[in-house]
Amino acid sequence: MARTATKHSIFINCPFDPQFQRFLRAILFTVCALGCKPRSALEESDSSTLRLEKIYKLIKSCRFSIHDLSRTEVTPSTGMPRFNMPLELGIFLGFKRAESGKPRKKTCLIFVKDKHSMSFITDLNGMDLEGHQDTPEKVISPIRNWLCNDAKIDGLAASLIRGHYKKFEATFETIVKEAGFQLEEVQYGDVLQIIGNWLENNPLKIPASAPQGV
Repeated sequence: MARTATKHSIFINCPFDPQFQRFLRAILFTVCALGCKPRSALEESDSSTLRLEKIYKLIKSCRFSIHDLSRTEVTPSTGMPRFNMPLELGIFLGFKRAESGKPRKKTCLIFVKDKHSMSFITDLNGMDLEGHQDTPEKVISPIRNWLCNDAKIDGLAASLIRGHYKKFEATFETIVKEAGFQLEEVQYGDVLQIIGNWLENNPLKIPASAPQGV
């Protein structure tokens, strides 16, 4: 299926710990399946550059971004919740506000666990949030619909992407082991490469009679 001429870059702001890896793969898989390029501070390992400077640079350069604020529980090791994701969302909203007069304004998609319970950041009340209920597959339709609407991406049906993601996820651990990795050793860049290779070898095929949409 034809893709848009521009390969949109999507800044990804989410937890990167082992407990969130299935969500991260679902997000990256959907973005890549739609012909876009995920961007993250994890893609650069230059120790001489402050992480926050990398984030400034990426958010400024990306018109589109995905923010997951679902992990607000207290971290056992510190006794505090993690504020990195809300901080990066705040940086994005600052850039968006500063660039509000530009014709191609910034736009984002915000995930929470339950969109009806936003007591931890009350200033977000009234915004259009997406709740994924701790189910990785539930990020696929919102990302697809957002990019098709805001980025004018040619619309693969969400159900098609979801089915393809399930096939990929069922083979992920086998691919990792065949590559000689332990699952806990796999890095962000490795996951992107695995997804890219898998999509290249397993292209999305749309039935001729299938309608576009959710």
